[in-house]
Amino acid sequence: MKFRATFAVLVFLLLWQLGSWLYQHFAPSPNLQPHPDYEVVLFSVDPCRSCDQARQLLQEQQVPFFEYNLHQSEEGLRKFEALGGLAAPLVVVKGQVFHGYNRQALLQAVQPAQK
Repeated sequence: MKFRATFAVLVFLLLWQLGSWLYQHFAPSPNLQPHPDYEVVLFSVDPCRSCDQARQLLQEQQVPFFEYNLHQSEEGLRKFEALGGLAAPLVVVKGQVFHGYNRQALLQAVQPAQK
């Protein structure tokens, strides 16, 4: 009996992770401009090491960006959810949505944004 319960939980968690991965990689991003004045928008929470790393990368690259703290901004939270956000950080660069912190992908995306 204990084995069946453990197995059911493991299957559930595996399916949950698979669904999250499929959603992140194949769900179309909505045509949503997160902020009218900025091409780069960071959705973050506190405390969050990955959010800090994304913020630091943008600052190091001298990329102008707008930041929504999801704990403080209802508008930011609505936009985050509309973009398919599941966890912070979420970074939008010229309409391209990045779920989580991926240094290389963000560096490549912000290079044209620096012009």
